[in-house]
Amino acid sequence: MKNWWTSVLFVLGVTVIFVGGQGSMHILQSWMHMSHRVEKKVRTEALNVGKRISSTRTGGPGAENSRPTKSTPMGSSGFLATRQQVQELKLCLETRDCFQFFQQDDGKLGYHYAVSRDVAAAVMDLLPLLEKGELAVDGEVITFVQELLGFPEDHVRDAAFRLVPFLPLSEETLRASLGALDDSVSAPLYQLGLRTLRNYSQDPAYNDLMSQFLAQKLVNGGHLASIEVAKGLFPIINSGNVELFQETLAKLSPASQAHEYLRSGLEEYEVLTAGF
Repeated sequence: MKNWWTSVLFVLGVTVIFVGGQGSMHILQSWMHMSHRVEKKVRTEALNVGKRISSTRTGGPGAENSRPTKSTPMGSSGFLATRQQVQELKLCLETRDCFQFFQQDDGKLGYHYAVSRDVAAAVMDLLPLLEKGELAVDGEVITFVQELLGFPEDHVRDAAFRLVPFLPLSEETLRASLGALDDSVSAPLYQLGLRTLRNYSQDPAYNDLMSQFLAQKLVNGGHLASIEVAKGLFPIINSGNVELFQETLAKLSPASQAHEYLRSGLEEYEVLTAGF
């Protein structure tokens, strides 16, 4: 009798697992299908939101009205203090006379890196001033940020890129930004730089310069640079450069990661623009 009940329970258990498994598989398939649709919709909306934010902060419609025309006393003093601190730290790098202020306690950081780390920290002090409208973006601020983009340390360039969205669009700033990327093999810097410069690709005055640079990086920029450019290219593709990137795709090895990422980006662009 005991064995009979054991057999019945076993059969019932298998049936529940089988039925439940089929139901779970059906639910999983439905969820994956819905997730794909939602992800595509969210990504499309994210692009639109990004364009609106970038337009407001970097020279699109409404940008002039959103920028302060005059710095507050806090903003002015903060900028002058930061610029002075950066100048002193750059002098430390040039003369190498500041070893007593940069002790290598962990034995891992080099002197140049340690000083540059303080430069980046000083630069980041400007970010809240710009976000709060305390600091007006004038010629001195623009020149300062452009110079920082040429600093020979990626963490300083990273800090500078975070200030670029507050600057008006200009060829000088774009060239300085592209120069920062051209002189780096840092994946995080490429990711930040491409996000920061998206709005330039939407302006016909700068689209060609930026697109030609990226196309060159895809072909001749080295393994890491080409992959990072291809990864971040989709939001930058537009009607003014899609043919260039289609031609660039043909120049890449079909077996390369850059080819796969670029192909995927171009296909997604075609899907999103179909019917328009």
